[in-house]
Amino acid sequence: MPMYSFHNKDLAGGASIHYNMHFDKIFQTIRFGVNAKRYCYSNYGLPKLNFNKIAPEIKIEFRKKHLNNSLKHSIRARHVNVWQDVAESDTAFPTMFWYDIYNFSYRDITYQIGNNRKINPYNVAINIHGDGGFYKTSVTANYQLTFKKKKKAFDIRFYAGAFSNFSGGEYGNYFLHASGGTGAQDYLYDNVFLGRSETDGFLSHQFTETDGAMKVYTPLGRTDGWLASLNLKSSLPGKLPVKLFADFSIYPGSAAGAPKSLYDAGVYIPLVKDMIEIYIPLLMSQDIKDVFYLNNPDLVAINQIGEKDPNPFKRTMRMIRFTFNIHKMNPFELVRNLSL
Repeated sequence: MPMYSFHNKDLAGGASIHYNMHFDKIFQTIRFGVNAKRYCYSNYGLPKLNFNKIAPEIKIEFRKKHLNNSLKHSIRARHVNVWQDVAESDTAFPTMFWYDIYNFSYRDITYQIGNNRKINPYNVAINIHGDGGFYKTSVTANYQLTFKKKKKAFDIRFYAGAFSNFSGGEYGNYFLHASGGTGAQDYLYDNVFLGRSETDGFLSHQFTETDGAMKVYTPLGRTDGWLASLNLKSSLPGKLPVKLFADFSIYPGSAAGAPKSLYDAGVYIPLVKDMIEIYIPLLMSQDIKDVFYLNNPDLVAINQIGEKDPNPFKRTMRMIRFTFNIHKMNPFELVRNLSL
């Protein structure tokens, strides 16, 4: 998928190549391949700050007992290599920059079992990845309770993640996040962001439903310990184009304190299911509101800080977020995952 950036006058895009071997015993398929991509990740007024990623991988799909069985389980191992351009300034000459390239390598392995049956499908994924300076282990389980009426369902997602051997990170944002992932937090560069490094404006509201997958952004719930979350989504009766969501997360408090908790709830509009969705929060923890107003002083007068909710409408408008999972539109993967 070659591209060209007219703004940076530079090449961009992605590519992948895979080879499949099919077997009669134990394994259904062993797939060897490599994925690569190159995009601008930030400009900050500077030209050609790109990242380059090459990730060789192997995926083993275990053989089904019966060909018409919809139960699948597989193991995927990959080695993610990222080269990221950086520009830093000298404190004595802040307008002068020097450029360098930082290289990051991550080992990543995932075991997944799932059943994409039409009634009550589910999947569970166990993931371990790290770079030697940290290792992150997580379990993500999804279950869909289907209703009799077509396209009506109740979705349940559970996530639990924890760090081991974490020594911090000088350049990587490796923490667990209750609020899912932003572009700056996508250190594996697995997702596509319209504005990966944007900090304000419309594009900065894009996120991925990873880690805690809460739909409201908050710096709360950022941890190098552990994180557990429950995410719920439900259809509404009738032909309304909106659905409901609710999220609950817990994470460590102080060393001697009890775990802290966060919650949010609201409505969302699935423009393209699981790919392009808009989330509008209506309820949330009081501490999420308090931190939001501290970071948005223009919405509250100094003598109003501490009030219950001084400007709920403008707060809601600024908290709207969206997903743009264009990588899920890969036609080759869609065909491979068809349920027959």
